[in-house]
Amino acid sequence: MRLRLFLIVSLLCLPAWVGAEDDPAMRRSSIKDKDLQGFAKHVTAFFEAHENPNLRDQIDSLDELDDAMAKSSKRAKLSGSPLEFPGDWELVFEYAKGEEKTYKSKAGKGFFLDNFTDPYEKQPISYLLSLPGDYLKGDDLHGVVLALKPVMNLSGDDLEERVTEVATAMYGELIKDTIVMIPLGPMSGKGRKAEVTEVTASWMTYDGLYTLLTSMRTLFERVQYDRARLVLDGWGDASGDSLRLASRAPQWFAGCLVRSGALPEKGDVLYSNLRPSPIAYVSANGGEGGADKTALDELGATVIADSGTSMEPGDEARGKIADWVRGCRRDLVPMEIDHLIDAVEYQSVYWVKASRVNRRATAKPDDEDFPRIKATADRAKNKITIETTNVLDGIWVYLSDALVDMSKPVTIEVNGTEKVNRMFERDLRTALENRFYNNSGDFGVYMAQVLIDDIG
Repeated sequence: MRLRLFLIVSLLCLPAWVGAEDDPAMRRSSIKDKDLQGFAKHVTAFFEAHENPNLRDQIDSLDELDDAMAKSSKRAKLSGSPLEFPGDWELVFEYAKGEEKTYKSKAGKGFFLDNFTDPYEKQPISYLLSLPGDYLKGDDLHGVVLALKPVMNLSGDDLEERVTEVATAMYGELIKDTIVMIPLGPMSGKGRKAEVTEVTASWMTYDGLYTLLTSMRTLFERVQYDRARLVLDGWGDASGDSLRLASRAPQWFAGCLVRSGALPEKGDVLYSNLRPSPIAYVSANGGEGGADKTALDELGATVIADSGTSMEPGDEARGKIADWVRGCRRDLVPMEIDHLIDAVEYQSVYWVKASRVNRRATAKPDDEDFPRIKATADRAKNKITIETTNVLDGIWVYLSDALVDMSKPVTIEVNGTEKVNRMFERDLRTALENRFYNNSGDFGVYMAQVLIDDIG
């Protein structure tokens, strides 16, 4: 059941590959893109065999992929395995989504209404999507803006038309080179009577998250995009929810854009989790309140002054916002993690995942006993050091050559005790199943995984 509602539990600029030689997570081999696209066809076959499911087809697709990798490695004169190059597999997994004819025909023509239906839930979830005119035509993958809109008290055609009008004005030049997605809500009714029903609850409620994450499955499964360049944008009253989500799942987002209004209080947002991520605050003069300067300074936020409002920014502000979005690019596999966890729904922390957390009901983010994971990877020592607070039942650690050298023994120390010191095999099935089921919770590229129990 592909990603399904499991996402809620597991979670919950420059050209794409410029500078990849300096980023272990984007390290590329000499294998040609044409060959990687060939790999992708076998990956797609493996996913389809999982969807059905069909064990024989799974094995056959893996064998065919192994054969294709061996031939490509020989042509590229690789001395090692293609699995050593995470940047190659970032591309392979995007290519494996195929090229949907509908999207190619809609590219460059503005916003259009689209739906995603979970086969187990059977209710379509609607969103607006805009694809650049050169979508799938160039060598580089596009960045994405995921926009959270406030409640507009509209439905059906009125909702679609109003959001399209606002979004087209807000993003202006940005939609020429950036994918924009705006979740709306479930589609109610059938046939010609079907219409979008707006989500009127917070995006952080069950209904809001289900709509948001089901919409995002289009990115995960259908749209080819650059995972390092997904920016979260909260409009007006939805700004607070954008910060709440980004602080609980920073492994998804390259930055968070906040359009006016007061910032949520501490505890409502885990602000310390946002420190590695760029934040931009649009300070509008159109009768809306401003954020506390001290709080903005603490976040290291970029402040963009605007003569307009949160949903009608001025021309100058639109240009600055577009430039800021284009400049956002996150580290797909950070070497240092310091993350607070307030609920098991958000237990995934980049390449570490907590099995269970124990949060005292009255605990606040600044308290010493608030659930936390600190992790550091030292490539020189090929060692991972992890410290946990109130994390129970063990932790999962996901590995690739972006994090450590998997041709050598890897040491993992948890809370001062060495728990692992051994070789890990780069396993293709592990990488494919992690992408299919999103086991790691960050939709990453990982060739091995280990569960460490009894962490103390």
